[in-house]
Amino acid sequence: MDQDTLDKKPDDALISLLNRLCDDPNNLVFIVSGRGKDPLSKWFGSCANLGISAEHGYFTRWNCDSPWETSVLPCDLGWKKIAKPVMKHYTEATDGSFIEEKESAMVWHHQEADPSFGSWQAKELLDHLESVLTNEPVVVKRGQDIVEVKPQ
Repeated sequence: MDQDTLDKKPDDALISLLNRLCDDPNNLVFIVSGRGKDPLSKWFGSCANLGISAEHGYFTRWNCDSPWETSVLPCDLGWKKIAKPVMKHYTEATDGSFIEEKESAMVWHHQEADPSFGSWQAKELLDHLESVLTNEPVVVKRGQDIVEVKPQ
């Protein structure tokens, strides 16, 4: 997807291509994404034989008729109570930023913020989260216009 596109929904041409790939019995087609189950289910619901791995593999669905499975051992998500107020503080201080709360992770997005200020705030947030979550079983990482906290 074009990085500047706000609507990350796949277009009809991509859905058609995925369905053609999935219709070949010699293929096993999977989408691996950091997105949550709900948007992926909605976007790829018309791809009956498509496997989906959501939240970086935390959840897996083998096709549209199979249930979502948790791919890792259940973990303590108590760290969210620590991370959320910190992220909220940076969201309130950074116009154009927002928090995406997934089942297994939390992501602070700043792609709509002023590029320089958003990048500076992301570095500050990363340092702040690493400090307050140092004893928690999580990984804090920075990506393109995001800061993400997820289980180790």
